[in-house]
Amino acid sequence: GNGRSDLISSLNSYYGVLGISLQVCESTSVQNWTALRHQLASQDVVGEPIGTFQVMKSSIRHANSPGGAVIARELVLTRGGFLVERDQVASGTTTSGGAVSCRHLSALRCIVRNEIDFNGNENDGGPTVT
Repeated sequence: GNGRSDLISSLNSYYGVLGISLQVCESTSVQNWTALRHQLASQDVVGEPIGTFQVMKSSIRHANSPGGAVIARELVLTRGGFLVERDQVASGTTTSGGAVSCRHLSALRCIVRNEIDFNGNENDGGPTVT
């Protein structure tokens, strides 16, 4: 079989051991998945912003990008009870970057403000997502 069917077969057997049925949906393209992610974080869905914080976030996935494994993000709290994480606003623009994640506040465990930033300096900014 192909990689997808092999993966589904393997997952299905592990789910069976747990007594859970695996539900498989239609495949989608990365482009469609990205569009859906942006749609889920739209103001119509999450509500209007009530607070925005510029944060630095450690990221293993971005370890090889310019600036290392620490990336700038924008956290937006919304009236609908969501925390939307966006790429940081580019300098000289007024629009937010693309949605990176969108979570209901009840699904979060914590948001931590470190007293020391990633360079060993005292943190004078907002929260840092860890």
